[in-house]
Amino acid sequence: MNADSSTNKSVATLYDQLSRFMVWQNYFQFCRRITSLTIHKTLHIPPGIKNLYDKKNQGEYINDVVLQSALPGDYPIVLDAGCGFGSTIFRWYSKKPGKYVGYSLSPFQVDKARREAARRGISSHCQFFLKSYDDPIAEKYQYIIAIESLIHANDLQQAVTNLVQALLPGGKLIIVDDMAETDLESDDPDLVLLKKSWSLNRLRIQKQYSAAFKTNHLKLTEQRDFTGQVRVSREKKLKRKKAILQFLLKVMPFNDIRFIVDAYLGGFALEELYRRKKVNYILMVGQK
Repeated sequence: MNADSSTNKSVATLYDQLSRFMVWQNYFQFCRRITSLTIHKTLHIPPGIKNLYDKKNQGEYINDVVLQSALPGDYPIVLDAGCGFGSTIFRWYSKKPGKYVGYSLSPFQVDKARREAARRGISSHCQFFLKSYDDPIAEKYQYIIAIESLIHANDLQQAVTNLVQALLPGGKLIIVDDMAETDLESDDPDLVLLKKSWSLNRLRIQKQYSAAFKTNHLKLTEQRDFTGQVRVSREKKLKRKKAILQFLLKVMPFNDIRFIVDAYLGGFALEELYRRKKVNYILMVGQK
């Protein structure tokens, strides 16, 4: 097994286990299997539009931001490269019916997304596949979305190249991701923990995403910084959360639960990097 396939397998396991935990957590909190299909960050919503979102759908805010950045026409052809449970696709389809395709490395996510599409009666319009964005893509799309997914790319340049090749002329690639402010020291404890827990090869800086756009002749049409809207706990609270999970990791005998605890530790490490102002949450739109 090569390094790329090994990393993809680790990421697939990460997505699978966390997704199962989300379903379990929702069931015990709200007595529902899934209250929200959103997996990515829930941001602070600007006061002027906060009333448009209730507690359960605040995660849709970034989906709406991405939709506004794309400005799709009638019946758009869209690929979500890292679709999770399909939240972005279902949100977009509700506002702009079209042809939507989602890729995920997680069999559990793909199964849930397909079931939800069937429940809504839109399976012929919203399709989901167990596939990596590194795999060859035969179809062509007007819009390709990657929300918090390229952070896991083994080779960012190659991943962007592969996605751009699947864009129609004039099509848009829309990325939203965690990007380091500058190169962090390799022994930074939060970076080390994040990489280990999330199976990351590295945490890339924003300039590397810009370089990938330039190399692939994408015109940067929009760039927005949402770092100030990322929810970050206070230092003492973060340290307390990390200490509790690190203790659980030592004493917990069940591997599946240990895996989830470790993944959450990675999330707290990323949150700590945000608190230290080492990472930014950036939206970039490139047009072919």
